[in-house]
Amino acid sequence: MCAQILVAHVCAGSNSGKLSSVLARTRVFAGTRRRGRASRLIILMLVVFLTTMTVGCSAYVSANNGHPAVTTEPASQSVVAGQTATFSVAAAGRNPLSYQWQKNGAAISGATSSSYVTPATTSADNGAQFTVLVSNTVGSAASSAATLTVKAANSAPSITTQPAGATVTAGQTASFSVTATGTAPLSYQWQKNGAAISGATSASYATPATTSADNAAQFTVVVSNTAGSVTSSAATLTVSATATAPSITTQPAGATVTAGQTASFSVTATGTAPLSYQWKKNGTVISGATSASYTTPATTSADNAAQFTVVVSNTAGSVTSSAATLTVSATATAPSITTQPVGATVTAGQTASFSVTATARRRLPINGRRAGRRSAVRLRRVMSRPRRRVPITVRSSPRW
Repeated sequence: MCAQILVAHVCAGSNSGKLSSVLARTRVFAGTRRRGRASRLIILMLVVFLTTMTVGCSAYVSANNGHPAVTTEPASQSVVAGQTATFSVAAAGRNPLSYQWQKNGAAISGATSSSYVTPATTSADNGAQFTVLVSNTVGSAASSAATLTVKAANSAPSITTQPAGATVTAGQTASFSVTATGTAPLSYQWQKNGAAISGATSASYATPATTSADNAAQFTVVVSNTAGSVTSSAATLTVSATATAPSITTQPAGATVTAGQTASFSVTATGTAPLSYQWKKNGTVISGATSASYTTPATTSADNAAQFTVVVSNTAGSVTSSAATLTVSATATAPSITTQPVGATVTAGQTASFSVTATARRRLPINGRRAGRRSAVRLRRVMSRPRRRVPITVRSSPRW
């Protein structure tokens, strides 16, 4: 207690005179006691005491100076939009201490305690700087800035593409996939008949080799993130017995076209799905012709008599169709009259005959009826009016 009083007494002064006085008295005291061991012990104790008192004096003066000081700075915070954020500070100094929080340098109304809780945050608050000014009657001290990070609110997953059913033959594998949106990261868990499949935790899943026991199995997937989860619709697995080789039930038929036109061929086949098709022309594979029907490009005379076949295949085998022949005829030519009909003079009641000669690449219809290169029209009766003109029309059509 005496030491505390002495420290207070010495430290309270505006100069070190009293401390010097104490030290001088100690030296005098020590001088009168130089001869004994006790005096040396007393001197040692006094030196330790005075050293301690000197250190304590500095602390005393500092503490009673009273200027506020921030001892624990506010820490930066990271929240999701819609949440609140809390900042706090610790300070020392002569009481009472007052606080004023600031956001981006502007005082926050009502934020006058050692901690501050923001309103519900928005994306506009991202990157905001929060500081606090601590003050008392002696002075003030400002904290360092704490940054607020506001992340977008999490959205629960939503499935945009459901897994589709699959049909395979026993021994084959089946694949299922899903597409989902939502705040990353998304996690996946596939299920078979409601039971989780170990290790099936990606957006797609391939089964082991199937057996007949897997037929009609239901596959679903649960997609989840921190905001929630969603379960897909069920995809049914159909496992058929051993594959059946394809068999053609309707062969492709031949086609006849005029040069410049296209020709179409088709085939019908049965067998274990999926069936694949490959059309050929004169035994050569036609690039891209891989469906059950095929349409040629515009034909030319060079395509005449071409042979078209198709190979139908699946996992069990393949079969080739019979050949379909393509006939390409020359382009139709308009008719040309080489011998015009000549007039005839008859007596009333008699008949009159007219004839015309025309050329073309095909048989020509005269007045809608087919005839040869030379055609004649007979009039069973001639009216009394002389020199009546009888028109003859010669037509040609590309196809009949």
